[in-house]
Formats: sequence, structure tokens, C-alpha cells
Amino acid sequence: MILIAMERPEVVGGLVGIGSAPDFTSILSKHISSDPYLSSQIESLGYCDLPSAYDEKGYAIHKELLVESKNHFVLSGDASIAIDVPVRLIHGKKDVDIDHKWSQELLKNVRSQDKNLILIEHGDHRLSAREDIDVILGELDGII
Repeated sequence: MILIAMERPEVVGGLVGIGSAPDFTSILSKHISSDPYLSSQIESLGYCDLPSAYDEKGYAIHKELLVESKNHFVLSGDASIAIDVPVRLIHGKKDVDIDHKWSQELLKNVRSQDKNLILIEHGDHRLSAREDIDVILGELDGII
């Protein structure tokens, strides 16, 4: 979302992000490197099977993804994120997968003056409760 808005500003009129996870592969890298089994698996096979609460098989995370993703980080460096359209980030405070502080950090670094973080008190990572969806739809209506 952020990278597209930066590369094609002429076609982006506003952004609504849900559970924003900028530079999320840095989280994955730290998790994998701190786990001897996962670290060994990714070094020997080129991928590791990261456990997930959403899929009993877990997710295959490839080393190539972790390496390449560093070229696309948006929160590294001192420059602000060159986005000047309205930005709304929605994040659940009960999200145990991606802490809402990532959305706060992203919003802090976006150059736009028209930006807001909506924290949903009882929202989890999926933000799939009817009330969560109503908030998302309301923010989309406001941007459109």
C-alpha cells in the first residue's frame, strides 16, 4: 500500500490501512534467528515453516523473501514517507500478531497532514467482528 502510493501518487487519492505491518519481515527475521530450529531450517533448506495460529501447517517463509524485503523497508532512514493524500490506519489493540505500535510508527513517518490512527479497543488481528467492519467501512466512506 505505502510503496504503491509512493511510486504512483497520481493514481492514489487516499489510503486506508488495516492492521498495518510495515517492514514486517524484520519481525519475522528476528523471530527466526532467535529460534535454533527455525534458524537451522532456513539455513539448510532456504525456508522455514513458521508456526501460525491461523494455519496448523504454518507458513513457509523463504530466506529470499527476508533478504529481498530489506530493499523495500519504509521505516528505515530519516526521511519522511512521501505521501500527501489522506491516510487512515485502523488497528486492533488486542492484535497479538502485529502490535498497534507499528501503525503508530508508520503514521508518525507519513508526511501527509491529513492522517489518523483508529485504534479498536477490543479488535484483534483480523478485525472481523461486525463492529470492526463498520469502522472500516466508515473510514472508507470518508476517504472516498
